[in-house]
Amino acid sequence: MILDAGAGDLKYTRYLIDMGYSVIPIDILVPKDVEGIQFKQASIENIPFEDATFDFVFCFSVLPFVENDQKAIDELYRILKTGSFCIITVPSSLSIFRLLTDLEKFFKINPYTNRLHVQYPEYDQKIHYYTNTQITNILGKKFKIVDFCGYDLNFIPRVFSFFYKLVFRREIKQKINQKNTVKIGSNRTYKNKFLCEICYHKIIVCKKVERT
Repeated sequence: MILDAGAGDLKYTRYLIDMGYSVIPIDILVPKDVEGIQFKQASIENIPFEDATFDFVFCFSVLPFVENDQKAIDELYRILKTGSFCIITVPSSLSIFRLLTDLEKFFKINPYTNRLHVQYPEYDQKIHYYTNTQITNILGKKFKIVDFCGYDLNFIPRVFSFFYKLVFRREIKQKINQKNTVKIGSNRTYKNKFLCEICYHKIIVCKKVERT
């Protein structure tokens, strides 16, 4: 059983289901179409499942938006089976992408934070960003970190997207893949510590081990 912790538009959930996996997605925002999917509306700070329920968990770009990231990590650890893995991605605090995201929030042209603000007025639109040391310290309190890398240094498309949204107040129209597949490995990953600090996001592979 796999948990998509912070499923968003269910893109990754649908991809894995099509591959034959059993996936349960959770998110505080309800996606448009959840027919045939075991979706649960919930925060990763309070996951509505028993201890050691899942064989694998992925949590992509969700920690930045929670109020208490350590509590969220504790919950991911709790519902994961011992010996199983969790993949987490978080935005880098020293990246040019952080500046662009903050500008999008300031001008109210970030679609995700705009949706959160409408459905949850108490959400103050603060986003957590992380250095290598910060995220390893938070995760290391619970998990064993197995792998760590950064991905995406090309911020030019994001700059173009920012100015497009600022001028036209709408998203750039993109061609939709009719097969509803996910593009895997489209961005290069980096092991170098400095490049991990300035990349768009960090990818951390964690393993749940028994703490003595």
